[in-house]
Amino acid sequence: MPISHIVVQGECLNSLAVEYGLFADTIWKDPGNAEVKQARTHGDCLLPGDKLVIPDLRVKAVDTADKKRHRFRRKGVPARLRLRIIENEQPVANAAYQIVVDGLILNGTTDGDGLIDQTIVPGAKKAELILQAPGHELRFEIDLGHLDPITSVSGVQQRLRNLGFGSSDSGEVDDETTEAIKAFQISEGLDPTGKLDEQTRTKIEAAHDLK
Repeated sequence: MPISHIVVQGECLNSLAVEYGLFADTIWKDPGNAEVKQARTHGDCLLPGDKLVIPDLRVKAVDTADKKRHRFRRKGVPARLRLRIIENEQPVANAAYQIVVDGLILNGTTDGDGLIDQTIVPGAKKAELILQAPGHELRFEIDLGHLDPITSVSGVQQRLRNLGFGSSDSGEVDDETTEAIKAFQISEGLDPTGKLDEQTRTKIEAAHDLK
């Protein structure tokens, strides 16, 4: 029987798929989730309180020859972590990095735009990034699955902080958030009204989210 799951902070489609033993697409494309799917666009950014229908597991029968070993590959694994590292308004390009996820150490190098595109274990909650920038080391603690939708004030505030504009985390458009919006608008050549209009919201999403 399908389960009704209420999303809490830190959960995303990938972590729920691991928890319930399903593919992420199986959950996301279930007809019972049409309303959430329309509101959130994609399952990487769910809002606490969203209600998702978790469908029943389905058994798939496969014809095989007797007394032989068979190998099956699970689809939809692993997940991906995509980040762009910018310092002093410049991408940290071609820099060696190390990411620790659930005790697993992953090494790589940012590309010319400071981009990290790394496969990680699905359902992981936290990661630590250590990056060798020119002349110094950068360290970041990353809460995986904690990014709220851009349609929510909290999602806008999270993105502004990640972009270096120092918004509060109140969940309301307070004075600190208004000043952060103004600073962002100035950086983008927009009229610095401090108002969270659709043009500003779209610009924040485009500057932050890697799609």
